[in-house]
Amino acid sequence: MSVARINKFIAKNNSTDELRAFLSEVCTHIRKCPGNLSAELVQSQENTSEFLVIERWTTKEAHQNSAKEIPAEQLQKVSGLLADKPTGTYFNDFSLELSEQDYF
Repeated sequence: MSVARINKFIAKNNSTDELRAFLSEVCTHIRKCPGNLSAELVQSQENTSEFLVIERWTTKEAHQNSAKEIPAEQLQKVSGLLADKPTGTYFNDFSLELSEQDYF
C-alpha cells in the first residue's frame, strides 16, 4: 500500500503568485526523489491563497528522507510567504496500489 501526504499552505496577502511558484518548484524536486510516486499542486477555487500539495510515496520513510533534502534557505524563504504555519497529514492510500515502475 502506498502512502499519501497532504500538505496545506496559505499565502500571505499579495504572496499568492510567489507561493505558487515556490510550491511548483518543490513538486518538481519531489518527483525526482527516491520512492516518490507523484506530487501535485492544487489551488482552492474559493480561497485562492490556499494550496494543497498532494504527494504519493512508496513509504512514509521515503517522504521523510526527501524532506531532509530541501535546503534550509528555501524553507526560510517560504516562511515569509505564509499567513500561517503549514500543516500536513499522512494517509493510507487505498486508491493507488502502484509501484514506482507503474509511473514510468
